Amino acid sequence: MVAVVVVTLTCCCSYADISCIGGAPSLSELALDGNPMCHELSYKQTVLRHVTQIRQLDMKRITVSIASCLAS
Repeated sequence: MVAVVVVTLTCCCSYADISCIGGAPSLSELALDGNPMCHELSYKQTVLRHVTQIRQLDMKRITVSIASCLAS
């Protein structure tokens, strides 16, 4: 059971690089700080679309209001 994944300062350049962890139902925290894709405008929205079960992204809590803002 994986609950936390931290992938910092690596070469995750595309969302395909993280799509394989999207199916981990117990994953609750994901940190991708320092990866090239973090600088894209739609970074958070796209990560949350691929990894819907997480409650924290880059050490910041995903609230219902944030999730609904990003979904629109």
